Amino acid sequence: MSAISGMDLGGAFRLANIGVGALTVVGGLTQLGLSLQDILLSFYLIIFGYSIASLEFATPPVAHKYGSFLFSFVGRGILYILIAAILMSGGFFRYLISFIIFGIGALFVVLEFIPSIEPPENMRNEPLDYMEEV
Repeated sequence: MSAISGMDLGGAFRLANIGVGALTVVGGLTQLGLSLQDILLSFYLIIFGYSIASLEFATPPVAHKYGSFLFSFVGRGILYILIAAILMSGGFFRYLISFIIFGIGALFVVLEFIPSIEPPENMRNEPLDYMEEV
């Protein structure tokens, strides 16, 4: 475990988050159907997939205010598990995507409780400056 604590895992986390975002968008596109439920779920998945991937490149200040759960391992892990549960229907490809996303989500939840693993720079909470506006 001490070998892991000295390593910089930021690149691995970034790759995992971008991968989950891309898989979520692909899963949302495969979910697209003719019923209202399929359209709404597809829209939700595509928006969240895009948001997850784009948070790896730029973090808007409003994201800390309204999406604070995205800046902890357990928050992202639970979101990834929810996305995996939504995708778990249909054919083999969607089951495969949901299994991969579920695995990454479960790993993120476990990582929250390992003190030697530091979250990457873009997942650290910034000071809550928006509270001064209130």
